[in-house]
Amino acid sequence: MNEQTFAFGPGNGLIGTVCLPAGTPRAALVLFNAGVIHRIGPHRLNVRLARKLAAEGVASIRFDLAGLGDSARPAGEKSFEDQAVADVRAAMDALGARCGLASFTLFGFCSGAYHSYATALIDTRVSGLVLFDAYRYRTFRAKLNRYRARIQQHGLLGAVTGRITRTLARLTAKREAGGAEAVASVAYITQVPDREEFAAGLNTLLARGARVGLIFSGGYEGYNYAEQFDDAFKGLLPQGKVGSHYFPAMDHVATRLSGQEDLMRVVKKYAC
Repeated sequence: MNEQTFAFGPGNGLIGTVCLPAGTPRAALVLFNAGVIHRIGPHRLNVRLARKLAAEGVASIRFDLAGLGDSARPAGEKSFEDQAVADVRAAMDALGARCGLASFTLFGFCSGAYHSYATALIDTRVSGLVLFDAYRYRTFRAKLNRYRARIQQHGLLGAVTGRITRTLARLTAKREAGGAEAVASVAYITQVPDREEFAAGLNTLLARGARVGLIFSGGYEGYNYAEQFDDAFKGLLPQGKVGSHYFPAMDHVATRLSGQEDLMRVVKKYAC
């Protein structure tokens, strides 16, 4: 294994670390920030993942998006989302130049999943995509599970009161926004596709042969049973073509080593 930290991208403003296997690489993986966390990833997950997969013949780069970690601030011409996509594409350029490969798997953790998905849609070099705790779409069963859990935790009266309070808060936010439905943002991500739009994007990736896997943790509100993704997209996606992996004991930042091992095992499946 050989690791090297270097500058790349426009004006050499981006900082990344390549991790190359001892022999000829057979696959390439791109890793970057989860929210505002440094390129090492939550609990050094990206470092552990890069080194583990190097032993399997996978080359990787873990880098900081512009304005995060060690990378310089962007010039400001692009939106936050567009800048992130440009940075991921620059990372593919840099890794490809060092490992000799022209196709890549992107692992997007939390907000990084949104950037990975957006990049995959416009760059055909993306042959694999793994999204952690990204887009989730509720089903009737998921809603029932959520209400059942709240009743168990707070009692029936407490659950009903909480529901009313949240509804009033949402209506107030909508009224203050001039009638527009408020959209929760994750690290400035505000554009969330509806179910049909997301399915169309995934079908585009599948049509060009990309491997796609989604990982959901038990610490992610709105996703609470193993078959939820398949239920939500029944009839919209070919059955079994998009992998979904649910780890109910894992929190959103994969604190436990067992959770990190689960994540790394899934990423390896799609990267190799």
